[in-house]
Amino acid sequence: MPTSLALVEQHSLDLPANELDLDLSVVIPVYNEQENIAPLITEIHQSLRGLGLSYEIVLVDDGSRDQSYLRLTQA
Repeated sequence: MPTSLALVEQHSLDLPANELDLDLSVVIPVYNEQENIAPLITEIHQSLRGLGLSYEIVLVDDGSRDQSYLRLTQA
């Protein structure tokens, strides 16, 4: 199994992909956080949605020994 994976989600304020200029990048290292990945993504979206910013969420698995890698591939 690979030792790292980056999951990137973008919220673009309905801009075409070629016109996407991000206001914010949220980068989060993940290590043995299988149960926290989905709630974390939801919480970040809820916190940032009302700010009117375009943003991306980047989660990077840092060699987790639990199912974090699998959860990132399913997110």
